[in-house]
Amino acid sequence: PRRDPLYGFDAVARTKNTLVPGGVFAIWCEQPSQNFERALKAAGFAFEQKRTGHGGRVHLVYVARSPQAPRDGNAGPVRRPQTPAPRSKKPPRR
Repeated sequence: PRRDPLYGFDAVARTKNTLVPGGVFAIWCEQPSQNFERALKAAGFAFEQKRTGHGGRVHLVYVARSPQAPRDGNAGPVRRPQTPAPRSKKPPRR
C-alpha cells in the first residue's frame, strides 16, 4: 500500500530525502514484497535482498542505496554539515 508507514511509497520517498547521495538503509521483511520493491525502484534506489537464514518463513533484509549525486566539473564532493566547535568561555574583562 502506498501509505504504509514503513514500506509504502511515501515512507520510502521520505527515507530517500533524509539520506545523503549514495546513502544506505536496510529494512527487515518476513518475505519478499513486490510492492516494497516497486516503491524502492520508484524512488530510484538500487537494492538487493540478503537472506538471514533464520525463522520459519523466508526472512530477509532489503539493503537499498540511494542514487549518487550527479557530478559535473564544478561540483565538489558531497560533505556532511559540520557542527561548529563550542566557544570557549573566557572570563569577562575588568
